[in-house]
Amino acid sequence: MIIVALLIGLTASAFVVWIWWGFFDLPRGTPVRPMNQAALTFIVAGWTALFGLPASICGLILSRGWWRWLGVMAILLCLAPIPVGQVVFDSAASARGLCVEE
Repeated sequence: MIIVALLIGLTASAFVVWIWWGFFDLPRGTPVRPMNQAALTFIVAGWTALFGLPASICGLILSRGWWRWLGVMAILLCLAPIPVGQVVFDSAASARGLCVEE
């Protein structure tokens, strides 16, 4: 159960990185409005919370020893897609000098 939750969390984080990675290809100083990427990130985070969190909580309850630490890591990975997306976007915005329009 914990392995499944870890895979769900890792896959979701990798997918979120893929969603935001396109901002590294933009020319310097481009004004951006990342509403589509933010919506996709929230959808991925919702599905991850819906499927990954129950699996990791069940694995955490049913496991013993060092498997519990993997359960805690699975919970953190299932909660990670939104912060991961924010970090990737902030990195792209600072590296490429993007102007975020509000």
